[in-house]
Amino acid sequence: MEGLAIMPASSPQRIALFGDQPIMLAGLNALVGAVPGATIIGVPSTMFDAVEFIRSQNPEVAIISIGTLRPAGLASVRRILGVSPLILILLVCDDRDASAIKAAFQLGIAGYLLNGASNDRLLQALKAVRAGGLYLDGGLAVSMRELRRPIGSLESRLDNPDDALSEREIQILRLVVSNNSNKSIAHQTGLSVRSVETYRFRACRKLGLSSRGDIMRYGSDRGWTLFD
Repeated sequence: MEGLAIMPASSPQRIALFGDQPIMLAGLNALVGAVPGATIIGVPSTMFDAVEFIRSQNPEVAIISIGTLRPAGLASVRRILGVSPLILILLVCDDRDASAIKAAFQLGIAGYLLNGASNDRLLQALKAVRAGGLYLDGGLAVSMRELRRPIGSLESRLDNPDDALSEREIQILRLVVSNNSNKSIAHQTGLSVRSVETYRFRACRKLGLSSRGDIMRYGSDRGWTLFD
């Protein structure tokens, strides 16, 4: 197992399960339902139902069981994060394609586990995700360090930031570059401090940034200033 806890957070309680593998979902339902403090609030049967369910019920965690990432799996992740940007997604999947897994993390998933993993590994992955960390199945021929590198060159990202970041993520990074604390950013944007931390964390993960200094250099390269 290889995982990385990035930011502190209280353990989310409300979990949605869905996917295209009914037998796997039944096993996940039984296992996750027995986790202390975790409540499965729904098991939508289709992607449309899942998106609408997540939009209306706003669970903190979604566990998605799918066969492959491309094209449907990545599209599912994109749609879910489109309606619930702060949701923590744990993918349980057969796909071992490093580039597809990297793309999933770049989109914003929090954990990736291979189908057939032991119950202990599933519980480890869920624990890491619920705590606000990242989890990558140790059986994959790719490391978390590799996944955290940005896709494409830094120069292409500087030229086309919207290809990588949401408008909210760009806003948060600009405010960090302007020397605002997370608390100050929360006050200015009307978000909670945790939401600010989550947007900042996801932006940094997409860009391969690991410190405040990296953010400041990224902003400087884009011409952002303390007074933007």
